[in-house]
Amino acid sequence: MLKRLFTAVIWAGLFYLPVLNGAAGLTADVDKLAAQIKHTSTIPVIVKFKKEYNINDFRDIINKKHQYEPALGKSQSRQKKIFRKRLLNGLKEQLAKPKATLVRKLHNHGVKTRLKSLWTINAVALELPADLVPEIAAMAEVEGITIDMRLSMNENRVEGLSTDPLWNLINIRTDQLWQQGVTGEGVTVAIMDSGVELNHPDLIGKWRGGANSWFDPYQQHEQPTDTVGHGTQALGIILGGDESGYQIGMAPEAKWIAAKIFDNANESTLSAIHESFQWILDPDGDPLTDDAPDLVNNSWGFSTTINQCFQEFSEDIQILREAGIGVVFSAGNFGPSDESSISPANDPGAVSVGSVDQSNEIDLLSSRGPGACDGGVFPKLVAPGSLIFTTDLLPNAYNIVSGTSFSAPHVTGAMTLLKSAFPDVSLSQIETALYDSAVDLGETGTDDNYGYGMLDVAAAYALLENAYASNDNSRIEFSESLYSVDEDTQKLIVTVRRSGGSKGEVRVEYTTIEDEAKQGRDYSISKGTLQFHEGETLRSFEVSIHDDEIDEENESFYLALSDVDGNATLGDEAEAKVIILDNDGAGAISFGTVAYAVNESKQQAIIDVIRTEGTTGVVDVEYQLLAKSADAGVDYIADSETIRFRTGETQKQIHIELVDDKLYEGNETFQILLTSVSDGASIAEPASTTVTILDDDPDTDSVSIYLDAVSYEVNESSSKVTLSVIRSGDLETSASVKYTTVDGSATNKADYHAISGTLTFSAGVTRRTLTIEIINDGLYEQESSFTLQLSDASGNTSITNPSAAIIRIIDDDSLPFVSIHTAPSSSSNSLTSGLSKSGAARKKNSKLNQPGNEPGTGSSLKIFDLSLKGYNSGTLLDQLGLHDLKQGSKNQARDDAMEENSENHKGSECGAADSADAGPCSVTSDETETATPTDSQQTPMKAEDSANSEAISETVLSESPAEQP
Repeated sequence: MLKRLFTAVIWAGLFYLPVLNGAAGLTADVDKLAAQIKHTSTIPVIVKFKKEYNINDFRDIINKKHQYEPALGKSQSRQKKIFRKRLLNGLKEQLAKPKATLVRKLHNHGVKTRLKSLWTINAVALELPADLVPEIAAMAEVEGITIDMRLSMNENRVEGLSTDPLWNLINIRTDQLWQQGVTGEGVTVAIMDSGVELNHPDLIGKWRGGANSWFDPYQQHEQPTDTVGHGTQALGIILGGDESGYQIGMAPEAKWIAAKIFDNANESTLSAIHESFQWILDPDGDPLTDDAPDLVNNSWGFSTTINQCFQEFSEDIQILREAGIGVVFSAGNFGPSDESSISPANDPGAVSVGSVDQSNEIDLLSSRGPGACDGGVFPKLVAPGSLIFTTDLLPNAYNIVSGTSFSAPHVTGAMTLLKSAFPDVSLSQIETALYDSAVDLGETGTDDNYGYGMLDVAAAYALLENAYASNDNSRIEFSESLYSVDEDTQKLIVTVRRSGGSKGEVRVEYTTIEDEAKQGRDYSISKGTLQFHEGETLRSFEVSIHDDEIDEENESFYLALSDVDGNATLGDEAEAKVIILDNDGAGAISFGTVAYAVNESKQQAIIDVIRTEGTTGVVDVEYQLLAKSADAGVDYIADSETIRFRTGETQKQIHIELVDDKLYEGNETFQILLTSVSDGASIAEPASTTVTILDDDPDTDSVSIYLDAVSYEVNESSSKVTLSVIRSGDLETSASVKYTTVDGSATNKADYHAISGTLTFSAGVTRRTLTIEIINDGLYEQESSFTLQLSDASGNTSITNPSAAIIRIIDDDSLPFVSIHTAPSSSSNSLTSGLSKSGAARKKNSKLNQPGNEPGTGSSLKIFDLSLKGYNSGTLLDQLGLHDLKQGSKNQARDDAMEENSENHKGSECGAADSADAGPCSVTSDETETATPTDSQQTPMKAEDSANSEAISETVLSESPAEQP
């Protein structure tokens, strides 16, 4: 298992910026942060305070504190509820005192700022004057200060369909649990992602609802929203319904809640992610109520932590596990190389999930192990992640996606089903059952491609039903026989496993034993007792690792288990070896990746050069540029230079000037080679990288028509909304495109006046506008939305994305003072009706994935005019069998209204800019830009209007000591 004899290290300095990726990739903007520190007086930081106790000792401390209180009930669910309450109170109490000390110091310096409490990690986030950082860091209560890094999201990856649409659920035998009536009822799943499309018919009926079911740390959206689609795609795999005619989600009776870790600009911060983790633990901010979910799915990770252990969220993960919440992460898309794990997926407390295709072969890009944080099994499991049919943003409704972002939700869905089937079973027991029942692929036993194997939810169900009924073979042992950890990693998290049975309580002693590595110099002694409650199968403890800054060989020490108390025995792996990987040599130099791509118009390519295996001394690196299809001096400037790594530096950048020639010529490439390094250092792979210059000049031989935004927002009282349609490419001839509005939760004649027709572009015209009249009904109601779609372009023109836009109508009517005499409205959202079929009705179907099994009902999908991104609509819909879906009677009234509207507008053209009677369909031939609302222009939600304001409010330091928090 051990391959990581040499590994990359993390620079623990102020400017180290990891990059989030994994399919919902997030990229840190290094230049933006550096400029902020240089040109402003304050910087965003996270101040971490020293902890009174170790996370893994929390349980014993809590039990000791409450030892004289009445004994807890025998119910495991009751024990878990009471423990969670005590855990939350303990974490919040721990932060109160050091936070108050910091507040007083800031007040004494006359600093007015806001503090965000991050009690899961005993920290606060704030804007701190740069000159005050050293003084704050020197406080006795402070453990350290880190930059609250700003991160941004990359685009999603979608695929073409070449297989059965739901092969993924068949391969992991989900249908066998459905046939037994197990569909996720009683389980709540959380998702931390880009948000969720609330109005999707497969998801809206499954939202738990209320003030404790949606968290936006940026306070930009009061209800679930997703402008990217990634979160909606992941959630559909977990619990999406069957409105398409197919049951696409694994656990359709489960409920969901969500935290949106990206703002409207698709950016995030470390503190926002910490806030989201602690919201998962206590959604309503009240420790007395147990409203935490059972599981949380995370389809994201830091892409600059390849083969590194970045422990920023390690404590969040450990706290959630202590509270009995399962934590699932996508493994990352950085294969096929070995040792390509990323954080936080490689944290030992996370269930990391890699991706396989329909043939159960590991996907090329799925990250490989061993894990960088412990040298152990990575990924833990693999699941389908290639060409997955799932939910997407409206109006497209569905899509085909690939990547480990979509393999992770399969494991979350499996754990949801098993928790529903066995409510009193712990999440660690479910996790162990998944490992023990996984289908062994690749090398015999665990390996660095498939981990424990491929998910088999039916086999895990059978194992939970039978194998854990007794303690005949209950064993306690380490999860790994050999661990490895980089010298500069702060802590090694060691997992101890209970297998063969989990009835009753068991205790086991653990300790560290010296070898080449010495206690106190290379690591801190760690010994104590681990307690397994009934049903628990996984427990962990920490060993602190010391970075001695001495260039030396790798060193090792041992871990040992002994003295089992309870109905269990020590297993074969009662002793484990730990290797500390030294990082104090001159190191090895390589490129960050084997290939880069950059748009020509960026005028600069930035290439990462990294230093691994050691950071001691100065290392000079020479490189050379080699022309391929791109020509030196024509497409790029071929200046070769020397870059220098100083002691402690692990990453440098090569900046290459690109020539933006304004000519359409296709993509072109050149190479960069590392040619020599200083004595004592070496060159590692990849020693060369290929740079692709992406030509973004317009192809004047073709024409594209598209909308200028994917979504618009308009206040109900604004009376109209204007959309712009753009034409690019060859403008010498005329072109036209058809358009139409499609009802969503907003309906024609009730919320807006529908339009349809043909929009004509005269020669030379690049922009036309459409105006839609909004109806102000004077009634207080929720936000509603409808869609405008483009279709049937003419004149050698193609329609490109965005080909549709969702228009959100924001209600700005006053809340009625009295409504006790008002009867319930009969015109409620027609999308909601009929979406959630009863559990009894579902159990009648032997196969949930057969469309049309329920007579008299049909999919409400037709109102969205289903199309899948990037494909020939007719061909793909025929292939999926979705063209024959029939509209049920529940939507007949809406269909009639749409047909009437279509007749009223059939054949009309809103092309006359000077038409006096243009009415609700007003089109202008305007080449100038038309301003339209965007997400970034929305008015932020006020804290006092937020249902979660108590939980996420920021403390404002004031002049008056009496007003201090």
